[in-house]
Amino acid sequence: MSIIDGHQKKKWKIVEFFITFFGWFVVLGFFTQIVISIILWVFNLSYVYKELIIFGTIEDSIFILLTTLILAISSFTIMYVWGRYNFKRFAHLDRRH
Repeated sequence: MSIIDGHQKKKWKIVEFFITFFGWFVVLGFFTQIVISIILWVFNLSYVYKELIIFGTIEDSIFILLTTLILAISSFTIMYVWGRYNFKRFAHLDRRH
């Protein structure tokens, strides 16, 4: 297997650009959501508590919490598996000629 040295087809460069852009968009979106949530939680905990947990329909609150937890676990699992794949596939290549 050889290293890509700039002689890649233009369509693959475009596809890789969009995949990379989408990946960064998702990562930065999650990061922004976490930062905003922490800021709102620190400065206005009672508002978040009142708006997030709806006691009239506690089933909806539990559903939202479980959905968020499942999305977080699946995102972590996908990133971990992708990282392990990259490590096993590319970490031990001898790239010096």
